[in-house]
Amino acid sequence: MARCKQCGKKGFFLLVNSDGICSACERKNAENAKRQEEEAKRWEPHPYNSRENDWYLTYSYKNVPIDLVFPDPSPGSVDLRVEDSGKVSVLYKGVKIAAISDDSKARMVSDFLNRGEMVKAQLDSKSSLYLGFYKQLQKIAENNESIVFKIVKTAKKDSLFDIPRYENLEYVSNGDLLFLEYDYDSESYIIKDSEDGELGELSKSDSKKLMIREDQGYDFFAFATECDTNDNDRPIAKVIVYFK
Repeated sequence: MARCKQCGKKGFFLLVNSDGICSACERKNAENAKRQEEEAKRWEPHPYNSRENDWYLTYSYKNVPIDLVFPDPSPGSVDLRVEDSGKVSVLYKGVKIAAISDDSKARMVSDFLNRGEMVKAQLDSKSSLYLGFYKQLQKIAENNESIVFKIVKTAKKDSLFDIPRYENLEYVSNGDLLFLEYDYDSESYIIKDSEDGELGELSKSDSKKLMIREDQGYDFFAFATECDTNDNDRPIAKVIVYFK
């Protein structure tokens, strides 16, 4: 006589699957799994843009714990407020629903907001936040010494995505934050976007100039500038490097 391991129902004509579960329990389990999947999707946060006008995403953290004061929050964007006590409250439509319980992240939020910088927050569960910290990096760097370099070898294939670099360059705009990584094989700096896509590189002579500054202990920020197209309608650009 068959017996369902889950509900305990038994009978000569009861059919169970290979796990010993009857068809009614099997349907119930499938419905529960679908419901849990849909619930999880409701809380899945939207990724933050790497750039919001002249604000640049510098740090992001998921699953930052919070202490709820409102019993059943809804997923989505929330506001943050630094209290006189130093605690950081989480607000939904102006109503306090929670407070950040991670002291280090609360201090970080407080520091950013007190300096007039931007912090974005979303609930990524009923007990945690997804945080994005933004700075106006180009404005910070504008008073520093800078050099503009031409981006070359844009027709070469991206070593990661196996496409011509200029296809990545099509999506770059003036002011986008770029990243420079020295390649010892080519003896040049590879220029990448925020998604790790290769855009091109600096010439060997320009790379030497930048390497000298780096050896002297300078840090630098790099941004796209003079984005345009050439006579073949391929994107071209330069990179402005600010030293500090």
